[in-house]
Amino acid sequence: MRTNEIVPGVGYRFKDVIPPFSKRYGWNLKSDLNLRLDVSFRRNQTTIRQIESEINQITAGQNVVSIRMNADYVINQRLNIRLFYDRIMNTPLVTTTFPTSNSNIGIQLRFTIAQ
Repeated sequence: MRTNEIVPGVGYRFKDVIPPFSKRYGWNLKSDLNLRLDVSFRRNQTTIRQIESEINQITAGQNVVSIRMNADYVINQRLNIRLFYDRIMNTPLVTTTFPTSNSNIGIQLRFTIAQ
């Protein structure tokens, strides 16, 4: 079995961002906006080797590309909002399985009770 993976990522923080809806409702919001993007490339491969006849045969494996993006914004000390997008695409190395892809997108609100 052999697995190779590389994960390049980048992030950026915008200082003192005021959401466009805060002035409309009279809210005084001003916080940092954190953006993050990670892209993962992974190859899993299982090979059977017949040493006497010098035959190498791939029996299982896949190429996986994963994209993960998110944006975090702290509304106040107790409330944090996060927008995210995740996509995973699998391409098999053998013809016995099908290519698949999964996507997740959403909004996460986190409310902290204790300090």
